[in-house]
Amino acid sequence: MEYKGRKYRNLYVHLRSLSSQEWKASFADVEVIIDDNLPASAWDYQAWWANDATHSQGAAWLAAGWETAQVDMGAETVLFRRNALAASRRGNRDPIPPARATRPKPNALRESRQDTHTMNGELVSHDDPLDALDQLQTALATRGVDLAAWARNVQPERCAIDP
Repeated sequence: MEYKGRKYRNLYVHLRSLSSQEWKASFADVEVIIDDNLPASAWDYQAWWANDATHSQGAAWLAAGWETAQVDMGAETVLFRRNALAASRRGNRDPIPPARATRPKPNALRESRQDTHTMNGELVSHDDPLDALDQLQTALATRGVDLAAWARNVQPERCAIDP
């Protein structure tokens, strides 16, 4: 499975490049890899780290063949573990090259989350306007729905509601 999203693409690539079975990272380490701030909900709610492909972050690590095994909200760490089933499907394909080097960001950057809103209870940053589209596309793809066909079907309903 290929991850099509943008915001967590570097995390997907990083996890695919690892040869170990587990990787323990601080939330700040994840911010460095994605070269962006995690949303406030990642710092506040363990559920953000759920192995759920309908959210762009979960889709990234699941598509890479990994899952979150332990989340320590107090220590702000997450343990990723290689998913044995996904690893066996990967077979002998060529590995993805390591993630591009990113500049470290100070933890203070996570405090600058002023331009955010919620979508289905998740904080979404305006820094990446396509993140919401990525989330929608991932959710639809996991249900076997073509985004273009879905959009064509939504428009007539909207016209019927809007006078």
